[in-house]
Amino acid sequence: MFGLLDANLHLWLDEKSSYTSGSLIKYEAPEYVPSLDSQFRDLDGRFKTSASRYISSTGWVKSSYGKITAHFFQKLHQASIHLLYGTYTNQTIDFNYGTYTKRPSSVLYSGQFFRSFPLYVYSGTIDRVNDSYTGCKHITRIQREQVFRGEIWFYIHLLEESADQKWLYACKGEFASTQQVCRYESTDGCCFRNVSTSNYTVLYDNSEEACSKNSPIGIEFFST
Repeated sequence: MFGLLDANLHLWLDEKSSYTSGSLIKYEAPEYVPSLDSQFRDLDGRFKTSASRYISSTGWVKSSYGKITAHFFQKLHQASIHLLYGTYTNQTIDFNYGTYTKRPSSVLYSGQFFRSFPLYVYSGTIDRVNDSYTGCKHITRIQREQVFRGEIWFYIHLLEESADQKWLYACKGEFASTQQVCRYESTDGCCFRNVSTSNYTVLYDNSEEACSKNSPIGIEFFST
């Protein structure tokens, strides 16, 4: 028999002492705060959801450095908007956590981390005539990270990356054609790929290991 339990484990490793002792001073973990707002008209609707959570703990440990106080906290916030008509989703997750360790006279370590994860999704039909239609889909995923460390929160690190994918597809009877454009950008580099197909046949497949914001996104892939 076993159970699943969420927990935070804080270890103090001290090579100059055979044992350590400590105790929890304060712990805060309020219930998460969700909200939901929805509006409908016939089959079309809009959903807006959000939730947030905060956890904080403070304790002390007795070691070869003396009596040290440690503090840890984390904040999580999520917000999402979803539209049924056109299938549109806009979601953002923000995650912020930090810790510091100090003696009565000085700070031994401090750090704070900010992370954000936006997500955008759109899917819809551009044009529909008889037995033919043209549709599109667009997905953008972004990750941002900032790190601050030191007694005066010295900024040391930035990570930002985004992955952008676009599909344009068209169908007429039994004939179908698609185009997919993918772009990845980050602080480490960039790549770009443009693929077009017609009835399961690849018309072209172009890719670059480095790209600029002006990389072409062609749309002339379907004609009747």
